Amino acid sequence: MSSTAYLKQNLLAMQLREVAIKDLLMLEIPTDDIYTYKDGEFFVCISQGSAIKKETLKDLLRQKVKNIFVHSPDYNIIKERLKNELLRVTRSLSVGNPIENSKRQVQLLSQNMTELYKDPLNDENLKLQYQCTVNLSKFLVEHRNVLTDVYADLVHGNHHFTISQPMLTSLLVVGFLQHFHLFHEKDIEMLFITSYFKDLGMSFIPDEQLNKKDLDKKERKIISKHADNSISLLEGRVPLSRNYLNIIKNHHFLNHKIQATYQDNGPAPANKVLHGLETEVVAVMDVIVEMISDRPYREGRSLFK
Repeated sequence: MSSTAYLKQNLLAMQLREVAIKDLLMLEIPTDDIYTYKDGEFFVCISQGSAIKKETLKDLLRQKVKNIFVHSPDYNIIKERLKNELLRVTRSLSVGNPIENSKRQVQLLSQNMTELYKDPLNDENLKLQYQCTVNLSKFLVEHRNVLTDVYADLVHGNHHFTISQPMLTSLLVVGFLQHFHLFHEKDIEMLFITSYFKDLGMSFIPDEQLNKKDLDKKERKIISKHADNSISLLEGRVPLSRNYLNIIKNHHFLNHKIQATYQDNGPAPANKVLHGLETEVVAVMDVIVEMISDRPYREGRSLFK
């Protein structure tokens, strides 16, 4: 690579912002070139002024393109249109086909959660995400027949597992609690919201670490802190009471109990692993989703296994 090309690549690295492939539909026509990144270099994949259609995105997916980068003006356009579309769909959830509306809402929330992970201290975006999630929780409780379709659609949504897992877990929580008539509707709605925001602390952890199969002791410790980080990000910023924050704090108690069972000192003392039914439901659903979902380093197991 020539010195001129090297400088150009470094300049692009400072100017470009990463987006998901599906985010490009919000752009329609880019004001500048759009790039992908391969073997340490940026390459133009969509030229300035080219219309972005669904077929364009399918071509990128067929080429197994994973990283897409746009210039700041286009990035800001995507963010603003995503926010407006999320608000529009949220306000019209009850108008039209409930299955298609809820599927669209969940996909938009997932795209916006990706943005929130990039900047978890953005109060405006957190407020938007929370308010739209509240609306969705009410809708799902009233339309339990949509849960299976919404779950299947999200599984195939090509989101990073840190984005899809909280929503998938929350959908299972609603379905389980409604099936057994264990809680009032308002309680189910609040548990859905709590489950969905429980992993926001993952935003502090680099993707490179999350995507690794084998973690060292220090890396495992950092990941184990994500529940506490979630509380730090949520407390005082969204209207979740201490009871619900405690569910977030302890939602991995089952993982810790299982790990302790395989250690030399045996199971953890009972008084350290007893939690309320709400926490147990969220924890069990979270473990199930983790086991049956794909990860960058392994395929998901079958529910039977």
